[in-house]
Amino acid sequence: MGGVLAGRSWALVATDAPEQDDQPVTRGRLVNLDTGEVVDVGPGFQGGTFSPDGRQVASSSGDAAELRTAPVDDLATAEVVTTGVAVPIWLAA
Repeated sequence: MGGVLAGRSWALVATDAPEQDDQPVTRGRLVNLDTGEVVDVGPGFQGGTFSPDGRQVASSSGDAAELRTAPVDDLATAEVVTTGVAVPIWLAA
């Protein structure tokens, strides 16, 4: 999965994190392919996608499978849209 914002290329990836309570944890990462910057998306990553214009990211993670959306360059402002979503797909309007 990838997106482009202002000349920067991004990828959404799932990575293994240290185990918690003897359970492996998958975390989502937003990676700037130009700079190597890595932004944590959260634990229990189930999937993600970029908006058609590459400016927004939607991801599903956590025990409740929260679907969150945020600008690619400001994940701290992510908003929970709904819960129980397994794999988000962003379609052009």
